[in-house]
Amino acid sequence: MKSIPLLLFLFFLIFGYSQENEKPYSHWLKKVQEFNRVNNDSMIFYSQKMQVSASSPCEHIYGSIFEANATYFKRKCDSSKKMCLEILRKLEQEALSLSDSCFFSLKAHTLGRIVYAEKCQGNYSKALEYISKSKKLINQYPLYSKKYEFHLTYQSALIHFELEQYERTIGILKKETYPLEGSTTPNRFNLASMHMTLGNSYLKSYERSLRSNYLDSAKTSYGEYYRWAEPIKSQTKHTQKLYAIKKGVIALYEKRHDSALLYLQKAKDIRLAEQKHFTNQEIDIYMSEALYHLNQLDSSIYYGNQFLKKHESFPRNNDLLQKGHTILAKAYDKSKQFDKASKHSFLALEEANKMDTLKVNGIEKLNLLNLKKIQSKNQLLLNKKTNKWFIYKIGLSCLIFFLLAFLFHSYRLRKRIKKKYQMVEDLNTTIKEDMIASKENNVLSPTKNSDGIKIDINEDIVNKILSGLNQLEKEKAFLSIDFNLQYIAQKLNSNTSYISKVINHHTGKSFKQYTNNLRIEYITKELKRNPELKKLSLNAIAKDIGYSNASSFSKIFKKNTGTNPSDFIKSLNQEEKRDLIHK
Repeated sequence: MKSIPLLLFLFFLIFGYSQENEKPYSHWLKKVQEFNRVNNDSMIFYSQKMQVSASSPCEHIYGSIFEANATYFKRKCDSSKKMCLEILRKLEQEALSLSDSCFFSLKAHTLGRIVYAEKCQGNYSKALEYISKSKKLINQYPLYSKKYEFHLTYQSALIHFELEQYERTIGILKKETYPLEGSTTPNRFNLASMHMTLGNSYLKSYERSLRSNYLDSAKTSYGEYYRWAEPIKSQTKHTQKLYAIKKGVIALYEKRHDSALLYLQKAKDIRLAEQKHFTNQEIDIYMSEALYHLNQLDSSIYYGNQFLKKHESFPRNNDLLQKGHTILAKAYDKSKQFDKASKHSFLALEEANKMDTLKVNGIEKLNLLNLKKIQSKNQLLLNKKTNKWFIYKIGLSCLIFFLLAFLFHSYRLRKRIKKKYQMVEDLNTTIKEDMIASKENNVLSPTKNSDGIKIDINEDIVNKILSGLNQLEKEKAFLSIDFNLQYIAQKLNSNTSYISKVINHHTGKSFKQYTNNLRIEYITKELKRNPELKKLSLNAIAKDIGYSNASSFSKIFKKNTGTNPSDFIKSLNQEEKRDLIHK
């Protein structure tokens, strides 16, 4: 008798589960829409139920798209892209069995998601190619394409934002915003997204120019974001959290550090159904900055390190990582922990070097830290020289040196930034020309490397790049400090993506490894051949072959040869002495 309740419980459990599984497709679609951007694991679960309960290829693929979207929102960008490419393959297979409206809708959504996945991975050229494919699709299906035109414009604006063309981003979005707001049924989510990106663009423009009108425009745009996004019930808490972060950032720029801390703490206290890793990272980094300005150095260091830990699992862009290392370097410096300050100062500069351009503000922040690094290395000398005048002269010399270095770097940076923007302007044109060229040759002609592995770039383009690289090597162009992908692209009238792929494919090395190998191979031969070269300082040798300082040159030299350059020169000198004795 005691087993009867248990049996009844099992019966209702199994019956309830089977009943739940028998729910129609519309039930699972409603569930997916309910959890969209709220809980990605639930969204994946219900989108898979959609695929199982689908009664047509259109419904099945629609469920697959939701699964790819949720995978992207989990920031698994590569997995999402692979799923979308598989969806495109299925669409081509099922094309005849799908209505025009279904085929267009599914393909437009899938191409759009690939754009975001490529952007997430930093493949901006690829993202632009998929935007171009979406435009062709819209031209083929004008009857269904009206509402998708906004998405293409918004995607283009986001790519320009990532390429640091903030004025252009603002221009694109302002043209789109007003017609949408004036429509009878404006899409709140679209408008909210646009105003958020507008606010971010104004904020970045303010960072560059320090013009107060940009900061005012950023405030207005963030306010508009909140106005349109807050009524979306599924997004309310996330909207409140994001808006509090942006208010905190504005307060930081206005030097209201107490207020900034209050806004950021408010954002931290808002709990979401699913953790938003990127918003949490932003809270940590800006709290670290606010606490630094409030002289709460231990707390600033704590939140700075919290940001770095989260960044390891969910990487952000180099710009934010550079900011994190810069704040930590300043906090450690102010706490007189000079070794840690030097370490983060070096890491901040390393992140800056990974970006296409160094930012002048970043260099200003790091001047003091590099001075501390020199002072730390020469501490023994300073201890021996107690004369105040001597110490004053050392300090003054260092300050003058870094002031001159800063002015020189500022001049070089302006030139490099101008060059970069010119390259970006040509990016769309280059991609279109390459696509037209590939069409004229019917199909891309895959070339092979020495291992027989194919690369999907037109063979003529590959040969042209290889020939150009050989010529640049003969001219020893790699000895210039300006020798980078943009420089080569300009010289060879190509784009950085193709050049990077060709170098990687045909040498088995990254561009950085390729450049370092050329430089180290050159200098080892020259040191053996030219006795006068060995008399120069390591710093002079480093600058002669394209490195900014002796430290980076020494590290790369040892990595490539297994020995330090100073030891290498000593061994050459010893060999010369032995040769003289034998003679």
